[in-house]
Amino acid sequence: MRREGMSYNSPMYEKTGRYYALFGPTAVTTSAEEAFFRHWCAGRARALDLGAGLCGPATMLARLGIEVVAVEPSPVLATLALDRLGRADDAAQRVTLVEGDVATLSEDFHADVILLRSVWMLIDDEARDIALAAARRHAAPGAIVVLDARTAALDWADRAAGHEEKRIGETMYRRLTRYARRANGDTEAAWTVDVERFGRRIESVEETFVVRADTAQGVARDLGRAGFRVERTYQGYDLETPYVEGAALLVTVARREA
Repeated sequence: MRREGMSYNSPMYEKTGRYYALFGPTAVTTSAEEAFFRHWCAGRARALDLGAGLCGPATMLARLGIEVVAVEPSPVLATLALDRLGRADDAAQRVTLVEGDVATLSEDFHADVILLRSVWMLIDDEARDIALAAARRHAAPGAIVVLDARTAALDWADRAAGHEEKRIGETMYRRLTRYARRANGDTEAAWTVDVERFGRRIESVEETFVVRADTAQGVARDLGRAGFRVERTYQGYDLETPYVEGAALLVTVARREA
């Protein structure tokens, strides 16, 4: 089963999405990440965040004075993001949240910064083509794309299963995360979320997704086909650390070609 448009390569978040904010990211970006975008966004005014999640990066860009359109295909995550934006500071008013398929994105908005953060690793080839087509469609002249990808050096599959618990009132939420390495270097991750209330199990949901392993050459090839030329590659969101083979995180900055 797959979602239309910019889909994930599994029914990701359809079963466990309502627990995403409970166990997942706090939508807080690091100081290094802020410095990275402050550098690359200098003189730029509009950003498009494709696969915005809980809108942490979108809000960070808004605090830099940038107008942001944040696109989230998952209805569950979009609902969580809207709640956070509604309770955020005044800078969040520069973020316009769009829920829906990236394939049909047609807002009257052309961005000079396009962000694909923690997205590339989770989507299949068709969805990648859709995402880059949308990036090209909504890119202003001279726009840059900032895209992060995971490589085969990602060590999640070598770790023991992770176990997390959160208690709210008399309800206990538990999430078990298991990893397995695929032959091509991808990592398969499986979530099981159990919910107990007053000591009685009331729900157990499972979801499996794939974290894809990419290379700098493969990312450059995909961007090139969409009309973007790579300018810099980094080992994470760190301006001082260029990417080298063997790093687990690859951050690519590419510019739209004329």
